[in-house]
Amino acid sequence: MGLPTEIPVYPDGPVTFTLPVRQISSRQADVIVSYGACNESTCLMPVDEEVIHLSSLN
Repeated sequence: MGLPTEIPVYPDGPVTFTLPVRQISSRQADVIVSYGACNESTCLMPVDEEVIHLSSLN
């Protein structure tokens, strides 16, 4: 059974993804992410709904 979307494949080694965010108030915000990583022989345990707390840079 396949997935309904194409998943990008990256070369072995570290991969960094960024997503710009904009502060619209002085309150703290939380970002919730889920991710997983595999190579040709094994997969790491997926991380589901990890909360990253963002605070003001001012």
